[in-house]
Amino acid sequence: AALDEGLGLGPEVVTAALAASDAAAAALAPLFGRFDALLCLPSAGSAPRYEDGAGDPLFTRAWTLLGLPAVGLPVALPASAAAAASPPPAPPSSSSSTTTTT
Repeated sequence: AALDEGLGLGPEVVTAALAASDAAAAALAPLFGRFDALLCLPSAGSAPRYEDGAGDPLFTRAWTLLGLPAVGLPVALPASAAAAASPPPAPPSSSSSTTTTT
């Protein structure tokens, strides 16, 4: 559907969009003169399960438009998955049984 919509755009719309992309890339150029990378959120929520697909590319679209790489790194689990992946708590240690050697 998105491809069909894109094919229906006139050349003036495409030319204006490319000009806006070039202007945005030029505005960011000084930033990359100072920094090697930017850390940005890759999505608005947790990553989907593998079998559910790649997820919403909302936050990476701008970087793709500008021809810049975007890498999503999982750094946390949603609360439900984190609880399921957590090991059981260790049994309490007995502080009353101390041994001394002489």
